[in-house]
Amino acid sequence: MKMTKYLNILATILVIIFLGMLTIDYFRYDSYSTSFPFYTYIILRGVEFLIPSVILFIISKIIKHKKK
Repeated sequence: MKMTKYLNILATILVIIFLGMLTIDYFRYDSYSTSFPFYTYIILRGVEFLIPSVILFIISKIIKHKKK
């Protein structure tokens, strides 16, 4: 039970970090000096933080389901 709780907390922390990093990227983004659009930052941060977060949530659900 503790393992699933820790996995869920870690996944939630990754989502919070994603939102924080995306906010920082938003304020640093300058469309005049950057040749690529802002959604590339969103995709990059999603790959970096959201995909591992989803994987952790799925692993947590699988472990919880197998223990029952």
